[in-house]
Amino acid sequence: MSIGVANFTQHGLTGEEAIHHADLALFAAKKQGRDRTIIYTEELSDNNKE
Repeated sequence: MSIGVANFTQHGLTGEEAIHHADLALFAAKKQGRDRTIIYTEELSDNNKE
């Protein structure tokens, strides 16, 4: 099971942004392999722009 985590008060000003950031963390967890938990960091947004 892969899990992406974003803290609403730290990682998004709106619910939509927090969900987007959690999705980015989830995609990063899946990319790294099975059984991963990733907590959103700004680096994930930077990598998504490339």
